[in-house]
Amino acid sequence: MADDLGAYPKNDEGGFWHNDGVPRRMRLDELYMGGSIMAEYGTRFGRRNVVDEAVRQALLMQKKTRVPETGLWRHAYDPDRKEPWADPVTGLSPECWGTVHRLGDHDSGH
Repeated sequence: MADDLGAYPKNDEGGFWHNDGVPRRMRLDELYMGGSIMAEYGTRFGRRNVVDEAVRQALLMQKKTRVPETGLWRHAYDPDRKEPWADPVTGLSPECWGTVHRLGDHDSGH
């Protein structure tokens, strides 16, 4: 895949598609599954362009899915706003991904 990054399907904003069944839609799944692998591969094999693309995808996903009021990232983004789950204004899904806190963190103020 590292050699095929330029050919990998992307939406108009440069975000990786979820899959061919839902073209142009971005989902956090790909970022969490693929982004870390891209970054690790690029680091281990001196492929700075792969690391840069992983970072670019993460920043784009943050820009498109993060809800400022909560800091949570929505699960998916549809730039066309055609999916039944897509908010007609933002294109965001209603589901959020957030931070999982360890037991006891609430007691220590973290």
